[in-house]
Amino acid sequence: MRKAVRLTCLHGIWHSDLPKPRDGNSKFHQYAPRAIRRQISVIAAQGIVDAEVEILSLLQKHIFSKKGPGTGNMLPIWISLWMLILAYRHTAYWHDGDIRAHELRQLAQNMYDMLVSIYSALFRQSSPLWLNWLRNDVYELFGRDWRMTEAMGTLKTEIGHYRVFATAP
Repeated sequence: MRKAVRLTCLHGIWHSDLPKPRDGNSKFHQYAPRAIRRQISVIAAQGIVDAEVEILSLLQKHIFSKKGPGTGNMLPIWISLWMLILAYRHTAYWHDGDIRAHELRQLAQNMYDMLVSIYSALFRQSSPLWLNWLRNDVYELFGRDWRMTEAMGTLKTEIGHYRVFATAP
């Protein structure tokens, strides 16, 4: 999960829009020169590539092992997949003036499609959000961390509110 969080942060840095050079002398504000913006972009992109290799190999190891993912790995896999899916969806619809932006969006779309397919295969009709947290074995999935359980409970409540709001006439 930490690697998925890191990848999401790197995507955020890569997408961030540092202040651009001013148009003229009438506007006074600080800006990051193009060279610095480019260096940050290159560093973030390299970090994304490195994190992707690590995360995808870990997911492959845990999801496609002969024994299957195992119940103890399902929650971290679920969280990691959602983080990656949302990061790649954001990248697939991101607009930038970069010449390579189209190819990057296509690559992100392919990653998004692959991750959604894996997610669908693993969690078709179920979701960790609907687990009964009063059961001890489920509490174990959260590392017996009451903060994590509370956060998932809040998320479950908010999704319930969203469903009511989304289906209201």
